[in-house]
Amino acid sequence: RTTIENPSGGRPYLQLRMRVSGFERSTLDRELYEQRSLIRVPCMRGTLFALPLDLLPVAWAATRHLELNTSTSYLASQGLDLKSYEQWANRIEALLSTQALSAAQLRSALGAGPQVRLPAVLNQMCDEGRLLRDRPVACWRDGRHTYRRFAEALPEVRLDSCSPAEATVLLIERYLARYGPVTLHDV
Repeated sequence: RTTIENPSGGRPYLQLRMRVSGFERSTLDRELYEQRSLIRVPCMRGTLFALPLDLLPVAWAATRHLELNTSTSYLASQGLDLKSYEQWANRIEALLSTQALSAAQLRSALGAGPQVRLPAVLNQMCDEGRLLRDRPVACWRDGRHTYRRFAEALPEVRLDSCSPAEATVLLIERYLARYGPVTLHDV
């Protein structure tokens, strides 16, 4: 198992094809969407990673403040205050209680016109751990994806299982074990 950087659209498939002899797309699909042993989340440097499930709470706690600052600013830049955001978020969670839906399907089901800044709401919900970016809409190369409620997709994962300080130490230890020796600048 490894961490794959930038797994949007077809990138993780291409990276693994270059790194793993005999790699098949169905293997990564199974790990991401059926077994859920790898999860796609933005973390270090705001880059989207495919992380092993055991590393998810650690990377989440260590980097979430960076992601939330960006997504909260994006929400505000789209003219959404916290009250309107919560209203949309609650409606989205209700729609996703039994199924995964794409942004277009959510927009249609919500009856939300283009004036509703749905991408900002979905992004914020993902960065808060309320939603999980799930399967691509069309095919493995598609950068659009469906959304699921995080708690339903990964009921055993506790994103609050460690403090940000504790998580940062664990993340650095894991980085050193994998890539060391490194310099302080690398860390």
